[in-house]
Amino acid sequence: MNNPSDIKPTLAELDRSSVVERIWRKDYSVWKPEPGETTNRLGWLNVTELMQEQVPLLESFAREVRDAGH
Repeated sequence: MNNPSDIKPTLAELDRSSVVERIWRKDYSVWKPEPGETTNRLGWLNVTELMQEQVPLLESFAREVRDAGH
């Protein structure tokens, strides 16, 4: 089993490199030097905002299903 202290240098490097902030900025260079399909795969970062807009539609659908007895 790995010792938790073994990850400290890696966490420190991630912090120094601002990896979390760069991911939220959709910086593809965290993974590859060229954007390629990486930029297309970072859409999950704002899925909560997109789904928030759909809440009324989802609630309406849930009511329809409930009212239909399913």
